[in-house]
Amino acid sequence: PTVSDQFDLAGALTFFLLLADRLLQVHSNEGPHLALCLFNIDLQHDDTVQLRKEVEVPVAYISPEQTGRMNRQVDHRSDYYSLGVIFYELLTGRLPFDSDSAMEIIYSHIAKQPTALTKINPALPQSINEIVLKLLSKNAEDRYQSLKGLSADLQRCLNALNDEGVVAPFKLGQHDVSERLQIPQKLYGRESEVEQLVGAFNRIANGGA
Repeated sequence: PTVSDQFDLAGALTFFLLLADRLLQVHSNEGPHLALCLFNIDLQHDDTVQLRKEVEVPVAYISPEQTGRMNRQVDHRSDYYSLGVIFYELLTGRLPFDSDSAMEIIYSHIAKQPTALTKINPALPQSINEIVLKLLSKNAEDRYQSLKGLSADLQRCLNALNDEGVVAPFKLGQHDVSERLQIPQKLYGRESEVEQLVGAFNRIANGGA
């Protein structure tokens, strides 16, 4: 099947670009939104997007660091994860992680990888699959670092779709340059010390001292 057999992919990409542009305005004027979900998005008749905070964001849309169980800073990149959830849902018709148990969803955000979008809808281009999965990275450092970088990749997909009818694979993030100084929250180096700490923990857990 072709993409057009499933849905209007060009229309979806156009909406994603509008949403990213509106979120960039919010970040510039107000800081992180932290309540992104479909219920807080209004697409106006003039094709503008309004972002509200009227509905408490469901747990299915929050970033791993927003769960409060990762000891990670919550910043503007948390909104990028929520964007990934929204894109995933609109492109596949399902959430990346869904359950009747909030704790199970939280665990999934932290520890489980979402199913590739192309496995759910094989008609989706691989590049779009990779864009969404990049947004859904567990570590904020592995996501897009700027909305301009995200928009550049989305625009490239839309241009290719309109000009050639297909979206060929390409390297993501070529225009993704963070406009903020971000100190990495990952632990680098000290491998031997970390190994000693883990070893000590395991000994104690097994009854040692």
